[in-house]
Amino acid sequence: MFFSNMLRLLFVVALVPVSTSFAQEGQNRALGAHEHGHGKMMIAQDELELLVELHLPGVDVVGFEHVPENHEQEHVVELALNNLKNASLWLRLTESAKCQIEDAHVSSPFAVGQDDHKDEGPQGAHGDHAHDSADKHDDSHDDEHADVIHSEFSGKYHFHCEAPDKLNEVDVGLFNLFPSLEEIDFQAVMTKGQYAGKLDAAQSRIRF
Repeated sequence: MFFSNMLRLLFVVALVPVSTSFAQEGQNRALGAHEHGHGKMMIAQDELELLVELHLPGVDVVGFEHVPENHEQEHVVELALNNLKNASLWLRLTESAKCQIEDAHVSSPFAVGQDDHKDEGPQGAHGDHAHDSADKHDDSHDDEHADVIHSEFSGKYHFHCEAPDKLNEVDVGLFNLFPSLEEIDFQAVMTKGQYAGKLDAAQSRIRF
């Protein structure tokens, strides 16, 4: 099961001292300062367990910010969800740490007619329903703004590492999958300490 109460508490408490600017930035975006090209990643480690949470703007993942209007766009969403679910495509952990993925869960408001994608079972670490609003607004600008606020792809990943003390690097390859993605703000709570910063195509590695 994702994010046990203990791990959630660990992540929230540990981030408080170092996350003021990060949290403020996140609040601004949540309140409407939607920023294309910018994602967020959070990493938490607790002994043998490693948790990763990811949030990406929909427009950078699929190229649009609305419910799919045809089969081609539905296919684009389906492909993006599959790519995000398959963490081995874009996430590389230190090989000697022997981390195996236990659970992966991705979601998007664009996923019409299907449940959020969920994948369970060990895999190598290497290698919502969309719905119409019940209320109809006459102001099309408000409708468009609402779509933008909620057009986010999210992912949660749970890894089990046999040698967590050897985990010293995370390489994030999302910039290759989604070229319009410019930056990812990250925060990590590891047994070695707490880390925060920005990733981009030129610097996609987090070192601990």
